[in-house]
Amino acid sequence: DSSPTVAPATSRPSSPSSQLQIIRVVDFDPAGDDQEEHREKRELINNGDSSNGWYTQRYTTSDFGKLKDGVGLIIELGPVSQQIDHIRISSPTIDWSFEIFASQNSTGAIQSWGKAITSRDKISGTITVPLSGTPAATLLLWITDLGKRLPAGGHRVTISELKVRGRPLFG
Repeated sequence: DSSPTVAPATSRPSSPSSQLQIIRVVDFDPAGDDQEEHREKRELINNGDSSNGWYTQRYTTSDFGKLKDGVGLIIELGPVSQQIDHIRISSPTIDWSFEIFASQNSTGAIQSWGKAITSRDKISGTITVPLSGTPAATLLLWITDLGKRLPAGGHRVTISELKVRGRPLFG
């Protein structure tokens, strides 16, 4: 028999990346007096209107008036970890900075999240951040700098859109 021998498949091809459902977004202000940061504005994220969104409190300086290290948004993707390929963040804020943390189940104090998996400085507009298939069920967008002073005074970050792409952890 002169037909070539075909090696048996030893693994399945990975699933293509697709947009993941965001189950819930939670404002995260562990150093704040009430532990909240405009919880009533969370529904403005991904509402299709890029002129508004969730926003932080207004602070006197871009470093939170030296009152805290940051504030953020916890992005819950479901009870089961997935491979996170990238996150897309849209904001009208100019020159703001952030870190991203990934967890299987953390929603507690910032120290419980471990080390940031990536960070970006001086961001303006929409950014897509690669996360290289990081396994996680929850992401934390931790804002570390509020960017340029607003025309009306003070500093704050507005998030108008969050989109996460990934695939099943085993698939």
